[in-house]
Amino acid sequence: MVVNGNSLVTITSTVGDGLIMTNAADEVIINGDAVFTHANNNDQATSVGNFTNGVLKFRGHFTQSNGTNSGTRPIFTATGTKVVFDGANNQNVHFSDVGAAFSRFQDLDIDNTAGVTFTTSAVASGTVTILNGIVTSTTGTVTIGDDPIDAVGGRWQALNITFSGPIVSLPATLMTNATFTGGGLLENGFNLTGNLSVAAGGRMEVNSHTVSNSGTRPIFTSTGTKVILDGPGIQNVSFSDPGPGFSRIHDLDIENATGVTFNTDAYITRQLTLGANAVLNQGAGEHLFFTARMPVVAAGTYNVVNTRVLGTITMTADLVMPLTLNDLIIEPNQKLIVGGRNFTLGGDLLVTITDNVGDGLIMTDPSDNVTIEGDATFSHSNNNDQATSVGNFTDGLLKFRGQFTQTNGTNSGTRLFLPLQVPG
Repeated sequence: MVVNGNSLVTITSTVGDGLIMTNAADEVIINGDAVFTHANNNDQATSVGNFTNGVLKFRGHFTQSNGTNSGTRPIFTATGTKVVFDGANNQNVHFSDVGAAFSRFQDLDIDNTAGVTFTTSAVASGTVTILNGIVTSTTGTVTIGDDPIDAVGGRWQALNITFSGPIVSLPATLMTNATFTGGGLLENGFNLTGNLSVAAGGRMEVNSHTVSNSGTRPIFTSTGTKVILDGPGIQNVSFSDPGPGFSRIHDLDIENATGVTFNTDAYITRQLTLGANAVLNQGAGEHLFFTARMPVVAAGTYNVVNTRVLGTITMTADLVMPLTLNDLIIEPNQKLIVGGRNFTLGGDLLVTITDNVGDGLIMTDPSDNVTIEGDATFSHSNNNDQATSVGNFTDGLLKFRGQFTQTNGTNSGTRLFLPLQVPG
């Protein structure tokens, strides 16, 4: 069977409905996007037994979503049907109910020269074979129960991979963070660019092979020590291994009036404070991430273009970021709670929400007062078709002085992002 358009499969609590592939000769090709979901209030919905044989080829995006009022369900659960991604353009893979006992693949082939991107965690309980293209991800972990096969090597570039099987044959090179949770008896050696972990109860038995590892490390990790930059001349700051779990600064005071420049991405895990007349600059294309508190900048000059919220931050003081270059990005699945404060942003604002209720910009206090001098964009991540900002904007005042845009990610219906009234 060939479907030249999109495919939508909706199952219910009635066992055995939906798309059924149980014959070894079954072959289904979906040239458009495919969505597998279940009806609202059908909390016993399952596709277990629906995909036991044959080959199912996706040539567009793949999305497993769910209806409302139910827990995690096996909405798309392949137990024998081989899934193949062989589209002509990059394909996204998204699961809302991922898990070995829930929605997952069995054997999976990647045969797309444009690549396949996992936008959530995913599970393939069988073998994953890369025939063509590169596998990447934007978040989460891909768990593989059997072997990842890549004859060329280096094409598995998803952020994180977990090996849950008892015996593992790996490609010669991997570019990922790898975790072993199963028996982990190696059939061959490999070179890993990334972090290598063995989880509690897991094992990686080298078995007389050679394993080499070069990964991101917490080389400078301040967890309580305050860092002060107060040199008499220009000071440059660079991190080769930046990240909230790697090299970062907890508390940072900048007292240098000549200027401090961040030449790479950097992470502040508690507080950044600019002293009187201090100057903070940022290299082109770099980002400054805040995970716990917004910066204190009133006494200095904050020449930072890309400020990003990466965590749940509740404002505890008023904040003015006055320059037109001061852009703020609230990352997907993160939140900035105004908390009854005044906040003025001189640059542009980008807020991206997800299916996780309550992320984004939160204004629920009557004293909340936010002014955006630049342009404001409110959007949601691709394949997050349950994204909503209902409940995020219930009080306070939000002023727009630039352009206002509400846009959306791909593979979702009409969603509600900004349920508020803007004073005319």
